[in-house]
Amino acid sequence: MHCIYTGTQKVCHVETLPMHSLVRVLSRKFCCALLCWAMLPLLGLGFVSSCFAVGIPEYRIIFINSYHRGYSWSDGVEEGFRERLGSVGENTDICYEYLDSRRFAYGNQLDPLAQAMKIKYANYRPDLLVVSDNAAFDFAIKYRETLFPGIPIVFCGYNYFTPDVLQGIGNITGVNEEISFQDTVAMALTVHPDTRTLVFVLSTGDVSSARISHVAETSVLPQLAERFSVVVLKDASLEDIRQRLAKLPRQTLVFLGGQTRDQAVDRALTSVESGRLIAGVSPFPVYTFWDFHLDTGVIGGHILTGQDQGRAAAKLALQVLGGTKADALPVVMTAPATDIFDYTVLQKFDVSPAALPPGSVVINKPFSAWDAYRWQIVVVVALLAAQALLVMQLLRVMAQRKKALVDLSKERALLEDRVAERTTELRKSEELFRRLFENASDAIFLGDMHGRFLDVNREAQRQTGYSREELLRMGPADLDVNHTPQSVVDFHRNMDADRPIVFETVNRRKDGELIHLEVRGIRLFAEETGAVLMGIARDITQRKRLEEELRDIAFHDSLTRLPNRRLLLDRLQQALPAGRIGHGYLAVLFVDLNNFKQLNDTHGHAVGDRLLVEVARRLLQTVRVSDMVARLGGDEFVVLLEGLGDDAAQAGQRAGLVAAKIQQALAVPYVLGDIRHTGSASIGIKLCQEEDHDPDAILKEADAAMYTAKRKGADAGV
Repeated sequence: MHCIYTGTQKVCHVETLPMHSLVRVLSRKFCCALLCWAMLPLLGLGFVSSCFAVGIPEYRIIFINSYHRGYSWSDGVEEGFRERLGSVGENTDICYEYLDSRRFAYGNQLDPLAQAMKIKYANYRPDLLVVSDNAAFDFAIKYRETLFPGIPIVFCGYNYFTPDVLQGIGNITGVNEEISFQDTVAMALTVHPDTRTLVFVLSTGDVSSARISHVAETSVLPQLAERFSVVVLKDASLEDIRQRLAKLPRQTLVFLGGQTRDQAVDRALTSVESGRLIAGVSPFPVYTFWDFHLDTGVIGGHILTGQDQGRAAAKLALQVLGGTKADALPVVMTAPATDIFDYTVLQKFDVSPAALPPGSVVINKPFSAWDAYRWQIVVVVALLAAQALLVMQLLRVMAQRKKALVDLSKERALLEDRVAERTTELRKSEELFRRLFENASDAIFLGDMHGRFLDVNREAQRQTGYSREELLRMGPADLDVNHTPQSVVDFHRNMDADRPIVFETVNRRKDGELIHLEVRGIRLFAEETGAVLMGIARDITQRKRLEEELRDIAFHDSLTRLPNRRLLLDRLQQALPAGRIGHGYLAVLFVDLNNFKQLNDTHGHAVGDRLLVEVARRLLQTVRVSDMVARLGGDEFVVLLEGLGDDAAQAGQRAGLVAAKIQQALAVPYVLGDIRHTGSASIGIKLCQEEDHDPDAILKEADAAMYTAKRKGADAGV
């Protein structure tokens, strides 16, 4: 029996048992009935009724999940747990609780959740408490004596478990979840032996991610840094990740050990959403450690699966329910993992499956008709050969009767002449359509209402990279990356109403390249088998790229590639509310280079431009990844510092320290070709208060503070 709590209701259903378990259940009941029947003359009917009431003992299990239903890792853990219990035919009543610690503000709701569970399970004493992942483990330990005193605990999915975690905690055992950076990196390097740069995406947004980040930075990355260029993107936004990756060399691999710091509406991004976004902006292969990232654009990895964690936890649970004390069962320390790759992403990065480690699992392989229907094809070919022999025999018979059919052939020739005269115009029309169809500058697809192509022109073949024969075995769903069941419904609704439909979409070429299209769909005519549809597709990829380039030019400085004034004001406008609500003070540093005009006048603007580029690079290296560096124009730069703390005095001190670091970085002599230049900068600091709402006014105050410092000859002014 499987129970789910929704609000105040408990919804239960009996899970389907495997056949051998069902046989065992029926055998137990049959033996009980047979024994009662044999004892009936001695003990009477009362004994019979008690025998039939015995049944199979029911165990009560409360399963506390750190995350939420629908999260692929959590669902996998539950699936593996139920599968293992069901395989032995145990009759269990499982009640699930979800802490939803990844999507919402985990921590504030712990006491209310514990109080709700105390009320809910006041009259329900479980035989076992199962917890999945760290948040549920911490919750169970904190409230164990209040909610479930004396109940044994089996945990799973505990990231980087160490024995000291159980110090002073009794009647507990479980399964460690520990990803292996070393094994994954070593495996990836066998597939990409020319790799020079390793990028690790890490985060600290939750306990598990923070622990993984700590292990990577203390135990793994220092060793790798001796052989490779190691880049760490920790708690970075998606835009920061995209920009950093765009500057790295081709021989780069990305390892997805954490999430972006971007947020969805009113909640954090899930790991799946974050993984899909990071893989989408990465120009390099992205490797992962967990199965929930598969099918999001990652190439693969040394994968931990939720199902394996759940099955291992269920094995321990069965032993505890069977009478073994949890303390007597050692914690399972070695987490199983499998090398898994995505075929479509392998193709995208031109990686041959032959280069993969032995025993690797490859998902999303293309369908092979020969492998699936080999014997059917052999039989069909044999039948065709037999049919060919029969045709040859019939031709032999027809040759013998040829003389008798001469007159009939003459009459048939006359009839064919008449038919030819009537069909000449039709053939001319068909030929004209065929020429227009084949020589059109736009791709043209003819299809049916069942989503299959009936014909395509040469431009369609060139545009998609597929041959005509390949396309006739496909349909729009095989090319359109935006294809959904709802888009098909909308398309057919417009076609049924005889309304042409015009829309933009993105197709994936045979080589994996994505192209943007403007498509016009028209229904030509209807037959008994359904309507014939025509789609005319124009490649607008270049136009889209130009639009993207224009958008980039509008928000970035053309010389230094730093954000310009417009993007700075937008970021500052967004940061001001965050600076007042739970994220601490923020500060604006207005940086002006001293004697820059003299350098320009003496050595020319080319040297001045080289100095500005070097200054931009030093500023980026000096501040945090989360801070913003922008160029307003000329020799004026602005640094936006966020998250400086809730105390104004400490925030001002921190801003001053950053200004001092910038002074030191910009004071290091510059080598500009044959010219050696020693420079300095004046910095104005504006610490934003609650009453600061106008970004332009804030910049003016920072600018004024800078000029005050410049007049006094000081390093920085507030």
